[in-house]
Amino acid sequence: MSFANGAVHGTGDSYEPTEQPSSGRVLAIAGCTNSGKTTIAKILTKMFEEEGATVAVIHQDEFYYTKEKVEKTYRKSGTSPGFFYNYDTRSAVDHEKMISAITAVG
Repeated sequence: MSFANGAVHGTGDSYEPTEQPSSGRVLAIAGCTNSGKTTIAKILTKMFEEEGATVAVIHQDEFYYTKEKVEKTYRKSGTSPGFFYNYDTRSAVDHEKMISAITAVG
């Protein structure tokens, strides 16, 4: 992964800050699945970059645990498999890793 203007480089497993001074701001965009969060992030990124700002977009999806670590929600009835992996809980996200990535951006 590479963010705009070289602010942070990483693979999704680790993020390394560059030598840039830190004076950034964090803008969080929240919403339900398929509500347009990524679309808004792309629009805002373009707008801010046109104004000369350095922008880093970090998606929470990059920090979900593997399905082995995610809570299962079981169906009361229905067909196989009888459960689904519940990625809509706080416990499905590696918050320490996500905070480290945000902190690395500055």
